[in-house]
Amino acid sequence: IAYAPALFEERLLGPGDGGALHFPDKAAVWSAYRQGVLPAWNPQVLLGTPLLAAYHPGAFFPPVAALCLLPPFVAFQALVLLSLAATGPLLYAYVRQLGAGGVGAYFAGLSFALGPYFVAHLGETPTLVAAPMLPLLLIALEAFLRRATAPRSMGLAGAVALLILSGSPEAVRAGAALIAGRLLVVRVCKPFLWRLE
Repeated sequence: IAYAPALFEERLLGPGDGGALHFPDKAAVWSAYRQGVLPAWNPQVLLGTPLLAAYHPGAFFPPVAALCLLPPFVAFQALVLLSLAATGPLLYAYVRQLGAGGVGAYFAGLSFALGPYFVAHLGETPTLVAAPMLPLLLIALEAFLRRATAPRSMGLAGAVALLILSGSPEAVRAGAALIAGRLLVVRVCKPFLWRLE
């Protein structure tokens, strides 16, 4: 609903770098997949740019590959909208996992997905695409910290892989900082929690 005006006016949900750089790269990725070849090179930008060797196109990110059957403009709009739509519910689930009430978790998810950072940075498409992977990573990490099992280890590894494949080095750094911060909290607080028990 928040982005409906842009959709009805058929404006690209990725102004600036999104339209000049990220959309052409994603379109080249989708074109290569439709032709049945690996998206290695984009000959349409400058003298050509790498797709597989570059981070931002996210050529192996599953949602990017899944959207290759749609026309490029529709696929790009869907990628941005689906990413933003998944961000709120995933953060809601994470905050609920931490023990928050429904209203607080709803507010956290809504303010994260529709907050000023994402609204002001719509042109940074790789960051938007990677945004849902951050709460997913935290959900997987929290589950693993509560009980380290093989399936939970694989879930955490899968969340890390999805974050890396999403195409945003900024989000990967943020994910590393979130993991480090959470592990630091466990390390620092565990002796105090043990004394309380």
